[in-house]
Amino acid sequence: MRLTTSTIGLALLATVVASCGGDGGSGPVAATIRVLPDAPSVQVGEAVTLTATPVDAKGNVVGVDGTLAWTTSAAAVATVDNKGLVTGVGAGTANITATIGQVTGSTTVTVLRVPVARVEVSPTPVSFNRSQTRQLTASVFAADNSALGGRTISWTTSDAAVVTLTGTTGATTTLTAVAPGAATVTATSEGIKRDVPVTVQPDPVIAFTPTAASFGSTAGGPNPALQTITVSNAGAGTLNGLTAGTITYGAGQPAGWLTAAFSGSTADPAPLTLRATTGSLTVGTYTASVPVASSVPGVAAKNLAVTFNIGSAIMLGATPASVSFNAPAVTGNPAAQTVNIFSVNGSPITGLAVSAIEYGASQPTGWLAASLSGTGTAATLTLQATVGSLPSGTYTANVPVTAAAATNSPLKVPVTFVVPAPLIALSATSGSFVAPQGVGTAPSQAITISNGGRGSLSGLQVSVTYGAGATNWLGASLSTTTAPATLTLTPTTNTIARGNYSASVQVSAAGVGNSPQNVTVSYALVFTFDQHIAGTLASTTAGTGCSNSSCHRIGGQTPVLAAGSGDVYARLLGGYVAPGNLAASLLYQRVNGSPSAMPPSGVIPSVRDAIAAWILDGARRN
Repeated sequence: MRLTTSTIGLALLATVVASCGGDGGSGPVAATIRVLPDAPSVQVGEAVTLTATPVDAKGNVVGVDGTLAWTTSAAAVATVDNKGLVTGVGAGTANITATIGQVTGSTTVTVLRVPVARVEVSPTPVSFNRSQTRQLTASVFAADNSALGGRTISWTTSDAAVVTLTGTTGATTTLTAVAPGAATVTATSEGIKRDVPVTVQPDPVIAFTPTAASFGSTAGGPNPALQTITVSNAGAGTLNGLTAGTITYGAGQPAGWLTAAFSGSTADPAPLTLRATTGSLTVGTYTASVPVASSVPGVAAKNLAVTFNIGSAIMLGATPASVSFNAPAVTGNPAAQTVNIFSVNGSPITGLAVSAIEYGASQPTGWLAASLSGTGTAATLTLQATVGSLPSGTYTANVPVTAAAATNSPLKVPVTFVVPAPLIALSATSGSFVAPQGVGTAPSQAITISNGGRGSLSGLQVSVTYGAGATNWLGASLSTTTAPATLTLTPTTNTIARGNYSASVQVSAAGVGNSPQNVTVSYALVFTFDQHIAGTLASTTAGTGCSNSSCHRIGGQTPVLAAGSGDVYARLLGGYVAPGNLAASLLYQRVNGSPSAMPPSGVIPSVRDAIAAWILDGARRN
C-alpha cells in the first residue's frame, strides 16, 4: 500500500454473503462478529479503524445477510462512524459494537488523555520582601505545545522558613515571604515539574549618621546647640514609619534633660533632632539612650547613644564620640570619616595633637590613619581605615587626642573596623544537557566560583543530589579548592532510559556564611533520527525492512526510505512527521496501524514506540 500525505481510504471488512448450495440448504450459521484490532488504545483526538468479520462457533468466516451497523457505549469517551472509524473524545473506556441482523460482536477501546510534557509558571523568578505576597500561575502543555486543561497541579516549597504557600493544589498559589533567604517553589503535574527561584530580600537595617551624639556645657551654663542625626537604611528594602521611643537615662542619673523627635519625614533618610537642656545638672557626664523603631515588619529597633558632658574646667569633647568602619565587599577601602573636636565649656583649647594609635590586644596594627585639621578648637579629626592584608574579622582601636590645657586629655575616640567574611559566588546557578540516548554524552559545562566577600575562600567542596529516577549520571569536579575555581559538570552516562532527569550540585565551604550554594542541572536523553530511527525503519520487516523492500525502494512507494536515495530525514519532515505531535504525524499513524499497518504484516510495537519517542522528543536529526 502506498503511504501518501493525501487522505487514505478507511478499511472495512464486513463479509455479507448470500446462501449457497443448489439444494436450497443453508451454509454455516454466524455465531458472532470478530472485531479487530482487539482492545485498541488511542489518545484523545486520535482515531483507529475497526474491522468486523462474521464467524461461526469454530471461528470460521461465514456469510451473513444484512447491513453492518456500528455503535458505541460511551460517546463522551469514543465515537464510531458507519465505516468503523473510532475517534477518541475523552479519557476512559467504551465498548464498540458491530451488528449485522441479530449477530453482534464488540471490543473495548481505551482512550488515554494526552500526557503532560511541560509545565510553565509565571512570574519567575520571584523577589520580594518580608510579609509581602505574590501569586504564581501554572499552565500545563502537551508535547505539541497545546494547552491542557483539567490537570491536577500541586505546589511545594523547599523552605517554609523562607516562603510559605497558600493553596497547594490548583492552577494558582499565593507566596508569602516569611524571612530573608532563598527557596524554590515547585509546580508539579503528572510528574512533570517546574522550579521557580524565590528570594526574600534582606530586611531594612536602621543606621545612624553620626553613630552617636555628644553634647557639652558647663554647670549653670547655656544649653548646647541642637544636633541632627540622620536615620537611614543600611540594609535592603524600604525603611519608613520611623518613630523615636521613650528615652532611657543612665542608672541613678537625672532624667528629662534630653528630647528627640523626627523633623518632618519618617522615611529613609529621616532627620532626628536632639535637644539637650543644661538645667540644674551638676558637673559630670550623663548618658541617655534614644530607641528608634520602624513599622516595617522584620526591622530591629536600634538605640542611639547620647552623652552630655557638664564641666567647670577646660575639657575636650568629640562628636561623634566613636566611629565604625565597614569594608566594602570584594575590594576597596571604606570612605574616610570625620569627628568634630571641640571645647566642652566653649573656652578655646590650643596645642591639639594626635598621639600613637592604640590597637586592640593581639590584633594587627597600622590599618588606621588619623589627622587633625588644626591645633586649636574647633578642629576636625579625619580617620581612614585601610584593608590591606587584613583577614576577615572585627578590629578595634583608640585614637588619643591630646591638649595640655584639657583636664580630660587624652580624649580617646574609639574606632571599630569590620572586614566581611568570604562568600561563595557562582557565575551560573543552572546547567542543561541534551544527548542522544545510548549514544555519546553532552559536552561538559564550566561554572566559575569566585569570592563574593573579602579574605580567602578555601576548602571548597561539591556534592550531587539527584531528583526522581536514575542517579550517578552526573560528574561534578573542582579545578581547585580555593577560589577562584572552576566547577566542571559532565554527564557520565547515556545508558539510562530515555527521559528527563534532574540533579542539584551543592558548592560548600566550611565557615562561609552563604554556604552551600546550589546549581540545578537538567539532563534530557532523547531519541534522534540518525541514532534510533534510521536503523529502525530498515528493520521493520525481518530480512528486508522498509528501506530495502519493494514497498519503499527507489522508484517504489513514497516516501522513499532506501539507502542511497538522498536525505530520508528531510523527506520525512516534509509532510510525514510533525515534531512533538503524534496525531499529525502520518508516519506514526501508519506504524500504529491507522488506517492500515506499515509494514503490511502488522504493527510492530517496538518500531511504533521508537518512532513515537523520536517524534515526542522533537524529531531531532542527531
